[in-house]
Amino acid sequence: MSDEGKTQTEEILELVHEVAAEVKEKGLETGEQIEKLEKMAADLTDEMAELRQLNAESAAEKAAAEAERTTGYKAHIECGTRYDGMKTSDVVMAGYMLKGLATSKGIAFDRIASDDLVKALTSTTGSSGDEWVPTGMASELYSEWEKQSVIYSLFPRVDMPTNPFDLPIVTADPTVYLGSTESTATSESSPTSSKITLTGGKLMAETDYSYEVDEDAIIAVAPLVQSRLNMAMSAAMDSVIANGDTTTGSANINYFGTGSVSASIGTASRFLHSNGLRYQGLIANTACKADLSGLAIADFGTLMSKQGKYATRPSDNVWISDVWTWIKAVQLSDFITIDKYGQAATLLTGELGKVYGSPYLLSEELAKAASTGTVNQTAADNTLGTLLRVHTPSWIVGSKRQVMVETDKDIQKQQMQVVISTRMALSSFGTAASATHTAVGYDVVIT
Repeated sequence: MSDEGKTQTEEILELVHEVAAEVKEKGLETGEQIEKLEKMAADLTDEMAELRQLNAESAAEKAAAEAERTTGYKAHIECGTRYDGMKTSDVVMAGYMLKGLATSKGIAFDRIASDDLVKALTSTTGSSGDEWVPTGMASELYSEWEKQSVIYSLFPRVDMPTNPFDLPIVTADPTVYLGSTESTATSESSPTSSKITLTGGKLMAETDYSYEVDEDAIIAVAPLVQSRLNMAMSAAMDSVIANGDTTTGSANINYFGTGSVSASIGTASRFLHSNGLRYQGLIANTACKADLSGLAIADFGTLMSKQGKYATRPSDNVWISDVWTWIKAVQLSDFITIDKYGQAATLLTGELGKVYGSPYLLSEELAKAASTGTVNQTAADNTLGTLLRVHTPSWIVGSKRQVMVETDKDIQKQQMQVVISTRMALSSFGTAASATHTAVGYDVVIT
């Protein structure tokens, strides 16, 4: 509060005391008391309005101060180096950049070790925060690669008031008949109803870092950690939708082989969340998969034919592939030259915007696969690409809890703990064994 605000408040408090004393000592009539009290109330109302304005103007500073107190976040560098005062929001240099700079300039990295604290990240452990401790360091952010969400935003989303949550749907419209004779009722028909059940599953990630990392690093660790957790969660949600398979045995499409998923890599793998796009075509309805082998323009038509009625509206469909299949596609003669693809030719744009009227997207979450379309336990088997055509309105993403980031302290371990979590659900229309809304092309030769 400003000095002016304090002075005005004191004046009104003095007025309150004066009225109280006058009422007590002089015994004023009731009417005079009410009039003075009404004036006092009006003055107080005006003063409160002014104080609210002052508080609103300083809300940002208060919020920043609270963030610094609770999370350790600092708006500017304060680590006792020549970098003090620089803006720390979202700036960091990856370790390999620092080491490359050191190699080129002959900078030594020998430092006195800090206490051996139990923590996930320390200021003296390489690849876990050590690279952020300044030893002559540029205050710029360099990121080797940042993943972006491509798939999650494609699909309709609903909030789930309960878990599970039933979403009513119409599976068939009423039948229209030819009217026969005058004054004669037609046959009755009703729309066919059903429901989709959304069951939310939790996705979580946690990063811990020591007080020393936050104190010694040239960058602000808290916003960096939160930013990277958000990107990791976006990628995980895309992966669940594209690759989800709840099979815990050896036939999981993401870990196909002899050992079960449960025994080999545990039950916490994110692809066990639900059954997704690849599962629908490869496993649930095998009539919707196609061995594409050498990718050609005709293969796009093959996948469309697998969809039946769902292929009729190109704007409701999308192509999704891994990066290697996309590289193969942009080099197809049907897309690469102006005479065949016009000004959108991939030779000019480097992009494959649409194929048969549907957008073409590539996702990092689609991995190289084996000749059957599954990602095998034997890594050497996975050398081929995948191409999907998906009718997006046929899938529903439910949200029981939006993405949430929480921060807490462990004062015994001297750690900050940052946890990101969400509860999401994924389901599709129709009976999975007969639904044709999702087609999967596999065995794409990408070399």
